[in-house]
Amino acid sequence: MPPVSIIIPTFNRAHCLRIAIESVLSQTYNNYEILIIDDGSTDNTKEVLQSYLSKVHYFYQENKGVSAARNTGIKMASGEWVAFLDSDDFWLPNKLEAQVADVDSVASEVVLHTTDANITRPKFGNCRSQFEVTGISRLINFQSFYLLDNPLPYVLKHWFLSCQSTIMRKASLLKAGMFDETLNLHEDYDLFCRMALEGSWILSPQRLVEIRRLDGANLSDHGASMNNLSLTNQIKVCSKLHDLVKQNASQLKLIRARQAALLSNLAIKIHRDNCTSRAKNLIYDALKMNFTLKILAKFLIIHFNFKFNVT
Repeated sequence: MPPVSIIIPTFNRAHCLRIAIESVLSQTYNNYEILIIDDGSTDNTKEVLQSYLSKVHYFYQENKGVSAARNTGIKMASGEWVAFLDSDDFWLPNKLEAQVADVDSVASEVVLHTTDANITRPKFGNCRSQFEVTGISRLINFQSFYLLDNPLPYVLKHWFLSCQSTIMRKASLLKAGMFDETLNLHEDYDLFCRMALEGSWILSPQRLVEIRRLDGANLSDHGASMNNLSLTNQIKVCSKLHDLVKQNASQLKLIRARQAALLSNLAIKIHRDNCTSRAKNLIYDALKMNFTLKILAKFLIIHFNFKFNVT
């Protein structure tokens, strides 16, 4: 039984799938299995995979979305650890070796390890560190790696990791409930928040993953509706966490503060879209959940129908 199961979900990515697979086959750590979950591709994905069938486990399913594909892989995985790689991204050769070595070097029951990642947008020719973009590198003084015993406050606010940069303990994934297949955005953030309740994490500043935004787009490039959906789904995640931590006062306080901030941000955004009635309901909920001067300022803006930028 290999210690690491690598899950590559794919849907109509035949043109870039080979690069992802080759980056796994080039790993300096080679005690793994590769599970490719084809989520109903209609392009030539099967043809591209023909030359790899002796090296990978291939499973085809009707199109159900990336969360369902990842969950299929988790259920099939035989390793103690599960790693994810999207079919349009790739790993540097020592990614798995570095992560397994870090996990083996600590006595704590670590449930997740993440490295830093380069986020590239080829269309615009830029490349940025995920840890730097999210601000986590300013909060943690990295040496070689950092053992994070209480990851929830960090992931709730900063969301500094991606599936492609992690390895997660399979038993903890199953206990956390795997990916929520009802979420069509931020399903990874939802899982990370639940995994933060399962145990300690390791953070490594090494940039061992290349995450490629091939269309060049961020959420902000898709307009107000996508930004509103982003906030709405993050609020849903906080609501789910309420039920999981209701016996832990400190964690509940933290989650309520985050949810109130998200509610106030959404209220301001839809206020700008002239949805004043809904905006008032949201900002009232935010104030009741966590009274702060910043949220109060947004309440006054909405209540008196001012229209200027506040975030």
